[in-house]
Amino acid sequence: MRLAFKFRPMDILIEPMQQWIKKNQFEHVMVYQDKLDHLLIACDAVFVFHSNIGIEALFYEIPILQFVPPHKEATIPLYSKNAAIPINKIDEVPEVIESLKQDSTLRKKQIASQKEFLKNN
Repeated sequence: MRLAFKFRPMDILIEPMQQWIKKNQFEHVMVYQDKLDHLLIACDAVFVFHSNIGIEALFYEIPILQFVPPHKEATIPLYSKNAAIPINKIDEVPEVIESLKQDSTLRKKQIASQKEFLKNN
């Protein structure tokens, strides 16, 4: 599994994230600042909290995982319309991604929910 963090070009977290990756010698983690379509074409899923990338992923038919922390509502609550898989703990992400990769029925069901969301919104 590869993990990419997408930041806005002037985001203040870019440098600390790159240092964290280097310090921990994470070979399969990258920081990405370029066009999103290159990333979306190559990914198995998109993980968001409140970002427009979740909306863009709908058009690429990529399963969306949305972080839903306790007592905090997301700005774009895709999970509440079944357009995203809700993630309550970060530790759930690897298992959910693996399930999506291994279980084509689960993946197809999620994509169908996302298409339905697009059709109705």
